[in-house]
Amino acid sequence: MDLLLDPEGDDLPEQRLKERDILQIAVLTRAQRLRESTEPRHEEAEAMRPLPIQDAPQEEPQIPRRAKANNLTVATSMAKEPPVPFIWQPEIGGESYPNLETLCRDMYKSDKMFRKILHKPEDHKLFRVVDRLIYYLGKSETRTLCIPRSEFRGRRLTELVIDQVH
Repeated sequence: MDLLLDPEGDDLPEQRLKERDILQIAVLTRAQRLRESTEPRHEEAEAMRPLPIQDAPQEEPQIPRRAKANNLTVATSMAKEPPVPFIWQPEIGGESYPNLETLCRDMYKSDKMFRKILHKPEDHKLFRVVDRLIYYLGKSETRTLCIPRSEFRGRRLTELVIDQVH
């Protein structure tokens, strides 16, 4: 209270002046500690920041060769290189199937999620629509064709794709 009445300290006793100096030092050190400390939200944001992309030249990945009859072997299926793209077979076991792209385009309309992406592709940054086909752009540099949750001749389209790959 004395400091409020006499801010310069002209009429204050020696003890009050020492208290004022100690209080100022305490305030300054606390302010310094607060400036130097980081808040947990800043530490969390720093941890979530993506790592910078290295500009180092990358080698072209070796694509594993397929074994006989277009079947992957155990050795090539465990490889760290990108998988060999499969070729859609229009006929398997005497049954004919339309082109995969045609099936996807026709069946996107019946899939709730993909219908929304087709309607407003600019709202879905992880997806690209190219020639009415929806591709997922994940963390890798490859794009992945999205297969709708629909049935064709009583079988799910994902099941047909798995059959084709194997």
